[in-house]
Amino acid sequence: MRLRASLLIACIAVILILSVHPVGRTSGQSGSWYPVAVPDEWYGDYFADLHMISSSEGWAAGNRGIMRYHDGAWSVVTETDRLKGGFLALDILSATDGWAVGGEIMHFDGQSWSAVSNPASGPIFDVDMVNTSDGWAVEVFGGILHYDGSSWQSFAAMPHYLYCVAMVSSSDGWIGGDGVFLRYEGGQWTVAQEVPGEEVASITMLSPTSGWAVGNGSDGDGRIWRLVNGTWLLVASPKDTPLWDVDMLSSSEVWAVGHHRFIYHYDGSGWSLFSAPSWCPTNDDVPLDAVEMVSATEGWASGECDGLLYYTTEPGRTLELRYPYTLRLPWLCRDCNVFGRRWRSPTTEVDGPREVGSGSLERLPAGADRRTFWWS
Repeated sequence: MRLRASLLIACIAVILILSVHPVGRTSGQSGSWYPVAVPDEWYGDYFADLHMISSSEGWAAGNRGIMRYHDGAWSVVTETDRLKGGFLALDILSATDGWAVGGEIMHFDGQSWSAVSNPASGPIFDVDMVNTSDGWAVEVFGGILHYDGSSWQSFAAMPHYLYCVAMVSSSDGWIGGDGVFLRYEGGQWTVAQEVPGEEVASITMLSPTSGWAVGNGSDGDGRIWRLVNGTWLLVASPKDTPLWDVDMLSSSEVWAVGHHRFIYHYDGSGWSLFSAPSWCPTNDDVPLDAVEMVSATEGWASGECDGLLYYTTEPGRTLELRYPYTLRLPWLCRDCNVFGRRWRSPTTEVDGPREVGSGSLERLPAGADRRTFWWS
């Protein structure tokens, strides 16, 4: 999860990507982050959360609705009612079961997304499913919701703003909020630790005793906490900027994202910094709101500027940007140096491609509806 509290489901107006460069590498990390285009009708929209089932299957959600990643391409699946505020979080259990929350609650049954009854009185900031019949969600104004396999119901109300939930099991979990960590034990949510003046934006758990959390303080600086012997302890952050999401693959593989496009990596000994591509030309301070790692060699990030970011340690790997729509892939080049690498197109049909200069891109002609790119 995902968006900071001050956003509160506001629609962010942003601009089309013009030119970007890959992220600098951390010590010991051989990969880089690259921008990935999205279907034209969703340019200028933010993507609040991501959830990948595998390298070839995943989902993204934001203020416009839900997109699916399948067979190397992102495509629009469903659009939300703008008056309801869009989506802020996703949790996908499998190819046949998933949830999206925000201004409404929607369920995926393997075929389609459909709205379900929503007992929340405000925006739902996060959802975490233990299994198909047990899940939790938090609304920003302090409400805690529980899913019992048939419906969502109000479970408790806390005197805190709540932003994230991370379950370890049906009997153990954490919620982060404004100045507080809540713990689920013995069938009840109670205050486990107070952190006055701090905003806990995201929690990730590997086991009951291993977890990380990120957020920010009243001074506007970022915060990183590590769970040690049941207590959340502050850890030094590489930069004093707010953080909005964290994802833990193992005790030595943790990623976090936040403001100013910063991407952090933990390698088991300490945190280091990636500086993300300048992918939003009118606002260099645009935040990244979500990070979802498939493995130590592959992952995705999203935020409040157009498009997504893709991480890979395999520079020869094919990355397909394919959309079955007219002009859904709006830029094309051949053997041109953009994104910090030489990008090539395997075709010379339909009025192009034409070579363009280093660091710039050229719009595709009308009717050129499918292209595949790779880097080398």
